[in-house]
Amino acid sequence: MLAPPSNRGVVAQAATASSWERAAPAGLPAQSLPKLQLRGLATAPVHMPGLFLAVLLAGSLDLLLTLNVLSKGFVEANPAAEWVWLRWGGAGLTGLKYLTLAVFFVACHALSQLEPARARAVGWTALYLAVTPVAWTAGMLLGQALPG
Repeated sequence: MLAPPSNRGVVAQAATASSWERAAPAGLPAQSLPKLQLRGLATAPVHMPGLFLAVLLAGSLDLLLTLNVLSKGFVEANPAAEWVWLRWGGAGLTGLKYLTLAVFFVACHALSQLEPARARAVGWTALYLAVTPVAWTAGMLLGQALPG
């Protein structure tokens, strides 16, 4: 009769922290960092679609009003956007605006998977920052349209 195999001499590997766990900032649960993998991020639920839509609409309105006032001879206040406008015109400015929005959406969506409250605060700040130039530009256009 054969004796059952013995586990003697077998040493279990020590659990080592993954690179995700070592990269975890203080106060952030390390077990949630693997959610940031691109495959998981693409299929993760969007926590604030209404806020994302509002930022997209405000950014689009900002782009349309900016293109309108630039065609009337106004100067772009953002130096990077001014350079893009002078180099590639309206198409370049459109690309810059939507590339910026896409980077924001991906970053905010990733943050929302880890800390939804902080992502919501970032989203509301972005909406405020997108609406402010819209109000400013609309005021400039209204000021030109009014007599006197």
